[in-house]
This record gives sequence, structure tokens and C-alpha cells, in this order.
Amino acid sequence: MTRCTTFCLPFTAIVFAVGLFASFSETNAALVRFRSRVVVTDRVITLGDIAEVTDSDSAVIARLQGIPLAPAPAAGRERRIAYETVRSRLSAVGVNLAEV
Repeated sequence: MTRCTTFCLPFTAIVFAVGLFASFSETNAALVRFRSRVVVTDRVITLGDIAEVTDSDSAVIARLQGIPLAPAPAAGRERRIAYETVRSRLSAVGVNLAEV
């Protein structure tokens, strides 16, 4: 018998990202382009869910894409994520925002 936890349940949420772009700088800048509307299937919204991240270093891309931003809304609900919320979360995990 399989025991189902909350992670077994189908989960879909619509998330709106507000903003145009952010930068990440170590030796070069990564470009983060926000999508205007996305559907999230996990319980946590990550930067990779709401934005396309490009950089010449795949490790930088993976690190940025995996940054958690907020809990996902309940199925069928919407959530707006403000540009300042994204900046705050990136800063909180050590991303250099000097070029933003």
C-alpha cells in the first residue's frame, strides 16, 4: 500500500512575476529575464520558475535558478511576486546586486 503525502497531490498554481531584469555579478553578469506569467507545479517558487537565467557559467545558472523565492499559492490561486521581493531574496542568499 502506497502512503500518499502532500507531495503526491497534483499541484498547479499561476504566478505572476513583476519586473524586467536583474543582474548577478561575480566575474561576469548573468541576465535574468522574467516571464510575465507562469504555472508552478511545486510547493516553492524558485527564480528558475519565474525567469530565464542566462550566463556563460552553467554553475551560476543552476545556483540562480534554484534560489527559493516564496511559497507557491494553493492550486487554482494566483500570486504576484514583486521585483523588490526577488531582489531581497537574491540579496539574502548572497547574490551581489551592485549592477541591478
